[in-house]
Amino acid sequence: MLLAAAVFAGMGQGLGQLGGLTAIGMKVPDGQRAQANSLLNIGAYIPAGLLPVATGFLVDRAGLAAGATAFSMVLAAAAAAAAACFVTARMPR
Repeated sequence: MLLAAAVFAGMGQGLGQLGGLTAIGMKVPDGQRAQANSLLNIGAYIPAGLLPVATGFLVDRAGLAAGATAFSMVLAAAAAAAAACFVTARMPR
């Protein structure tokens, strides 16, 4: 189970990075690609580092069940917000 989770997490990370870099390559002018790439990395790695650390602190304070539930709720809310942004950006005006 852990191995499968690691494989799927790695695939998700890789596909997200590929999509972001493809969008940068297609949409951002040549002189601003380094800035866009650094912003992509900041936007990806800060939450990826902060969420597990914050969850660890919450697990220490409130227990494993509460920490895991809070972590999954935050991830679900972030995914729903991202999906809503994606759908509204793709809707014809």
